[in-house]
Amino acid sequence: LKVIEAGFGPEKGQVSREEINRWEEKAIFWYGEAEKRSPKDDTLPIRRATVLDLQGKFQEAEVLYQRGLQMRPYAKYVNLTYANHLARKGDLSGAQKFLEKVLSFPMDQHPDDQETIAEARKTLAWVKERIAGGTGKGQPAKFNPRED
Repeated sequence: LKVIEAGFGPEKGQVSREEINRWEEKAIFWYGEAEKRSPKDDTLPIRRATVLDLQGKFQEAEVLYQRGLQMRPYAKYVNLTYANHLARKGDLSGAQKFLEKVLSFPMDQHPDDQETIAEARKTLAWVKERIAGGTGKGQPAKFNPRED
């Protein structure tokens, strides 16, 4: 959570890059340890992959996202997080495909589900604008709340 807050929350720009790097490495280590202890927990590889994404380690993250997608192919947050990964690494058409997939799933009235759908819509609009040749306003910085 410290990493996410330092990069996207109210603390943005107030923490040194060295400190953020230390937090990222600790997060990657502890998510890996948690995966060993709870191999059926489908959120752990996704959370570790998100931290790897923030470090620009897209190939390492890809393996973890694929594992998460195999475990829960119809989970909105897994697909949304993977779409964010694809957008971060520049695969906008792939991101569009997964965002549209998220929006095709049945909606739940739970607030987390509503927030996920809203994020998917906002990110899809950004992706489509970028694909069309627009500059966009920058990739939406918000992360899926369950991803955090």
